[in-house]
Amino acid sequence: MLVGSEGGVDMRRRNPQLEMVYRAPDRVRRLEFDSAIRFSYAEPLRDRIRFLTGNRWFTSEDARASNPRFPIFIPDRMAETLGITAPMVDAQPVMVTINGGAFWVTGIFASDSLRDLRDLDGGNLLPFDIEQMDVLVKDRLRGLSLARPEDPRIPAHRVILTPSRSMNISILFKSTRRASIAVAMPETSYEEARSVIFSYMEQTGSPLYLRYRWGILSRPPDQGSLAGWAGRSAHAPGHCHTHGDEYDQGICLRAPRRDCSL
Repeated sequence: MLVGSEGGVDMRRRNPQLEMVYRAPDRVRRLEFDSAIRFSYAEPLRDRIRFLTGNRWFTSEDARASNPRFPIFIPDRMAETLGITAPMVDAQPVMVTINGGAFWVTGIFASDSLRDLRDLDGGNLLPFDIEQMDVLVKDRLRGLSLARPEDPRIPAHRVILTPSRSMNISILFKSTRRASIAVAMPETSYEEARSVIFSYMEQTGSPLYLRYRWGILSRPPDQGSLAGWAGRSAHAPGHCHTHGDEYDQGICLRAPRRDCSL
């Protein structure tokens, strides 16, 4: 997902600078928004997002970088401001530009359904609103801004959804984060789940912090340190989460991947 950043000189906090333009037959309409969340074509929570259009979800073809069309889903209030209606989108994808790049609106979703969407561990999936945060904690080692679960979020009506591919546009003040990678293994024993997950994490070299039914699992000290790592854990039995902030390092085991960095 896209989140904002703090300026190194003026120390001003800004959300990503994004502008969508729709060129209607009678006028040009512009709208600024604050973020984008990238979802897998096999996203397990996709049925919890309500659409105003007779919609399909993203497909594996949508995620291919070679696909000349980049589909996006936009929230209802954004569509209303731009003058894009559900019948228009149902008839054919509507082309817009974002920061000069061409995108195709293939769905309009109800912003309240994204606002109310929760991950497998009950966590809010909306990006943090760095402009509204009272206190900003910096991770000096990785140069990242850290947020708490209770910190303010960017409103859902100012967020678009995209498939798992780079938008390939210039975006000022952006930083990227992976919200989570969820692994659902409800029929798997503790021993097998631990073995499978640790085996994968050894290949990536990524830090690991997860909660399973019987308590917190952590990697042995010789396989990587959790020092300085800020992550959230899953509390639902049978679910675990791995966390990362680097692009394209995570893969879900036995479940579809959600890679939200852009």
